[in-house]
Amino acid sequence: SQSQPISVILDTIPPTLTLNCSDYLYISPNGDGKQDSVLISADSDAESIRIAVKNNLSLTLVSGDTNELSVGASASLGEGTYDFTVTAFDTVGNAAVKNGKLSVDKTLPQADLQADPITQSMAGSLKLSGFAEDKNLAGYKLEYSKKDTSVWSEIMRGILPVTNKQFADFDTRILSDGTYNFRLKVTDKAGNEKTAS
Repeated sequence: SQSQPISVILDTIPPTLTLNCSDYLYISPNGDGKQDSVLISADSDAESIRIAVKNNLSLTLVSGDTNELSVGASASLGEGTYDFTVTAFDTVGNAAVKNGKLSVDKTLPQADLQADPITQSMAGSLKLSGFAEDKNLAGYKLEYSKKDTSVWSEIMRGILPVTNKQFADFDTRILSDGTYNFRLKVTDKAGNEKTAS
């Protein structure tokens, strides 16, 4: 009797793996409704996907065998930067890996706005100065509105930190007579926002 040859299928190709999110995420789990949670997700043709979030090599959160992990206030993550790893495994153990960072930022940006001259009545130039700072600064916006209205008009915006410098030399002659409010809104990449007026 003749025996059949032994056939082996060799598979050394890792599965495909695509992140459905940025590889650098920001979260501010403080209950204000702005970026309180973030979804780490991926697509793959693999048998299983595992998502892990670590800080200083200690495993903090693990997804199990699913392609997404929601990270929010319930995770009790302290402020700082975490590494996340998405690993896809096929049936023979080949793995594909994608890495990213998750920055937990619960701190409000710093904002201050000063006007010169500070008088009850004026005409002409109003110097607006102060600061807009945050380690994860997304940007700031300087605005004005007529008193007792909710319509704000933009004077200027920026994305670089400003430390104790003049924002604008605002020409008040473009405004009709009346009382005006000025404000500075500073936002960070985690959605934290502070307003100075």
